[in-house]
Amino acid sequence: MHIISNTQYDLEWVGEQSWLLTPTDKNLIPIYAQSLRLSDVPYLENVTSCFTHILLEFSLAYCPLDVPDYCYQLLSQLEKIPQNHPLCTTHKLPIDFSAGLDLEELAATCGLSTRQLQKDILNLELVVMVNGFAPGFSYCGELPKALQVPRRATPRVHIPAGSVAIADKYLAVYPQISPGGWHIIGHCSQRLFDVTAKQPNRLNLGDKISFYEAEDS
Repeated sequence: MHIISNTQYDLEWVGEQSWLLTPTDKNLIPIYAQSLRLSDVPYLENVTSCFTHILLEFSLAYCPLDVPDYCYQLLSQLEKIPQNHPLCTTHKLPIDFSAGLDLEELAATCGLSTRQLQKDILNLELVVMVNGFAPGFSYCGELPKALQVPRRATPRVHIPAGSVAIADKYLAVYPQISPGGWHIIGHCSQRLFDVTAKQPNRLNLGDKISFYEAEDS
């Protein structure tokens, strides 16, 4: 049942205690989710985000008959959220293209010269959409359609930590040695995940990332 539908988002009642929020601008999903987690919306107990939706779960004390009142409070929270939200940080990361094992092949697939592909990567500003797959693995997107390619037909058994890679609509920096089927385009020397730190993930939902070329690239 749709409670609210407009040009900015749909809000749908999907269960006795749950709503599904679908923003039109998918880049706002992590920002909305992070803001709602810190909000004072009554009875809101859990906020779970993915690439396309945000699931809002309320406590059993929540009464479905009060839906209109909660809608207004929820909307007031969303209207306060600017594109450049103070909770979100912009990270400028170094990339060493000499470690791009798939760079030349990927450039050919995209119909670009290797240098043009490098320039396109350096011009990107991506949003941290989801943290998942492995601890510290952040899906950053969305890539422009010209750079969207399927995963490799044969995954690698060993991808070095710090490898910058792309697949489908997303770019990621591998936080640790692992197998994977993404296309490796370079290496980032900055450590983005530290299990011993109070906040292990350096990249948080809603953060933005861009790259500059490492001097020895």
